[in-house]
Amino acid sequence: MEAVAAAHADPSCMGVVAIGDKGVGTTRLIQECADTIEATGRSVLRCWASSASRTVPFATLLQVLQPEVLAPGPHELPEVFRRAREAVAAEERVVLAVDQLHELDDASAAVVDHLLQTGATFLLGSVSAGVPASDAVRSLWTGGRVDRIDVAPLDRAGMETLLHRALGGAVDGEASAELWTASEGNPFILHELVDVATRNGSLAAVDGVWRALGHLAITGRAAEQIERRLRDLDEAATDALEQILVGGWVGLSDLERTASADVLEQLEREGFVSIRTDRRRVEVGIAHPAIAEVVRRRLSPLRARRLALAHVARVEGHGGRRFDDVLAIAQWHLDASGSAPVATLVAAAKVARTTHDFTAVERLAGAAEAEGGGPVASQLLGEALYELGRFDEAEAVLATAMAAADDTDDEALGLVAGTRGTNLFWGLVDLDQARNVLGHAAERVASTSLSRSLQAQAASFTLWAGEPAKAMAELPELDPTDQRARINSALVRTAALAVGGQTGEAIAIADAAFAEHLALEDMSGIAHPGSHMVGKALALIEAGRLAEAWELLRAGYDIAVADRVPVAKMWFSLLLGQAALLQGSPALALRWLREQVVHARMVGHSHPLRLGLAGVAIGSAYVGDPATSAEAVAELRRFSGPAFGYYSVAVARAEAWSLVAAGRIPEARALLLPAAEAGGRTGQLTQEGAGLYDYVRLGGPPADVAARLAELALASDSAMLQACADQAAALAEGDASALSAVVDRFEAIGCLLFAAEAATAAGDLLRREGDQRNANAQANRAATLAAHCEGANTPALLVTTTVVPLTAREREIAYLVARGLPSKDIAERLFLSLRTVQNHLQRIYGKLGVSSRSQVAAALAGVEGQVA
Repeated sequence: MEAVAAAHADPSCMGVVAIGDKGVGTTRLIQECADTIEATGRSVLRCWASSASRTVPFATLLQVLQPEVLAPGPHELPEVFRRAREAVAAEERVVLAVDQLHELDDASAAVVDHLLQTGATFLLGSVSAGVPASDAVRSLWTGGRVDRIDVAPLDRAGMETLLHRALGGAVDGEASAELWTASEGNPFILHELVDVATRNGSLAAVDGVWRALGHLAITGRAAEQIERRLRDLDEAATDALEQILVGGWVGLSDLERTASADVLEQLEREGFVSIRTDRRRVEVGIAHPAIAEVVRRRLSPLRARRLALAHVARVEGHGGRRFDDVLAIAQWHLDASGSAPVATLVAAAKVARTTHDFTAVERLAGAAEAEGGGPVASQLLGEALYELGRFDEAEAVLATAMAAADDTDDEALGLVAGTRGTNLFWGLVDLDQARNVLGHAAERVASTSLSRSLQAQAASFTLWAGEPAKAMAELPELDPTDQRARINSALVRTAALAVGGQTGEAIAIADAAFAEHLALEDMSGIAHPGSHMVGKALALIEAGRLAEAWELLRAGYDIAVADRVPVAKMWFSLLLGQAALLQGSPALALRWLREQVVHARMVGHSHPLRLGLAGVAIGSAYVGDPATSAEAVAELRRFSGPAFGYYSVAVARAEAWSLVAAGRIPEARALLLPAAEAGGRTGQLTQEGAGLYDYVRLGGPPADVAARLAELALASDSAMLQACADQAAALAEGDASALSAVVDRFEAIGCLLFAAEAATAAGDLLRREGDQRNANAQANRAATLAAHCEGANTPALLVTTTVVPLTAREREIAYLVARGLPSKDIAERLFLSLRTVQNHLQRIYGKLGVSSRSQVAAALAGVEGQVA
């Protein structure tokens, strides 16, 4: 629109033409520009051309000019030109907006050309790319007299921004990926998809996150438009299009055996198919998913069956040499007849497993198992059911398969047992049974390598149950040839070392294991390679390398979305939320944490769900939303079964911050010390440090924890833990200079909320020392830092401009008064008598120079808007 405005203001420019594919928004762009120009008082003549009016002289211009103007005179066109120029000459450069300019009839095109040449009009036109137009019409925009704007489809980021604004909330990665695949950024198709899906419930908000709850079908105007274009195709073109649809990407040389070159060229020219080169092979595929869906709906079952079998014969005739040929062959067989050779089905299921298409794995492996495919088919089916969140079904399949493999095949037993153990621990939350299954298999298999791999997997259960130090001790000694055992062990070591404070070593192990995992030939029954990215990101967060962690997590999340791995999406979104909280961006954190909660619920993983809920509780408390924080904690307390002990301190911190949001700060502090101590006993040193640091942030005497934080920092290489320890020491010693250095350290690692709180504390110390000038400087720094923290409202951000500083108790009471609590409630929450609260309140009034409760909030001169 800015480009059009600039062109309109340029006397030498005759107009602007917007060119793009159907549905990208050329018509809307021209309409908006015309509206904007018209709002300035300039005249705008609007008309539209169509295929029906292309052959009728002056059909388009008759919408804006009187018939007598366009009636042929004695000298034919010159007379029409004269009358048309006179008709629009009332004002200087009337704007002529022509929608679908490429459909203009030649007579109208000649008049428009004349009006442009004489400067009587300024042209705004929309043109659909690739649609034929006459030479007379094309000359309007190909001669260099008008500016050309190529309107492209939205890119992925633009589409997601548009969706967020249109729907008023975050769209989860899977729904976004499906909308992107279906629309490829075409706004018209995107609009139709979202409009229909929101009305029929296949796209709906779940816990504040928009999710795809069903197939996002192409219907409505988009489907009707495609249907109209398909009806114009002759029988040969339709046959070729259906053959391409069923075959996917089909070799051009194969297609040319059944379809003429003219037909294929027509389909490409009209945008139904596209061409790609795959190595030395030229292939043809459907140009857009929307076209594919409409063609598929038109295809009869018998025709689809015949085409599927024809493709089987074609690919088998070539020898089926490509990696995914067996997958295509098996699926065509199932589509055509519902069955296929068992070996083909198993091989195809393995290929689908490598692409993480577990819906396809379930179909293929289920068919293989029904035909007696053996333990391998059962393992693939059980794994697919687990990944799809159907844990009871997976257990039934895997238990039967394990019994069958127990006396026949050690390798099959190990593979089935590993998958069953994963399903039992993560899906059915049965730690004891999971350990029993792995222990039995580890003793039964003859292969030392298999036994070690199973032992390493059992150690991972110990880790996630909350005992990382014990898990490290349970890991078996490894042989350089035990590739799977090394990968399983690395997953344990990375996560255990990360919370043990050895973040550098954890990152190195994750990097090496990721490369080795990608080189693994058979990934059946083992975690996704992205698990190492999760472990590395966890270590980066614990180290305080937040920018690196964020970059890695965004890349991992995008991979998980592209690969359709819901468990990986769950972990990446969780850590993105945790990283955002540490960066001091609670609103951004809540966007990711809410998505993680939805993912965890969808796949039925109650362990990670607890961590997501804990994050939601903390983030909601940060932004002053006690109701949401309390709801998250209430759900946390409803969990039954074995505790998920890894990051158990985070769950206690969630309860504490929920109490803070409710104004019950002393109760919150009381939760933190025992939880932190328990975390430290199991080897979660960084998490112990986080609990102790929260104790300080909530006004606990820093001397209570400074020594222990110093010990933890000494035992760790975490820059963040070191900064936490230094802040506690500086507060305990009353050293404002050291506290100012802590602000620098937190800001350097990107922990802006912690930096703002430390700056607030430094200003308070300086004010107590009578250094009002430097105290004000620290207060200003705190305000600047907190301004980037998305409305965070924590007790440690509370500052005052009074020369006589408030005591710690007075600060607590002032914080609660500012939140609107009556004295009686404050007394109950701080375990004080009502008289004591009132005495403190009178001293607060005197120090702040106010005379009533209503004036306290205004006198608390921290970050603008932080206390209300």
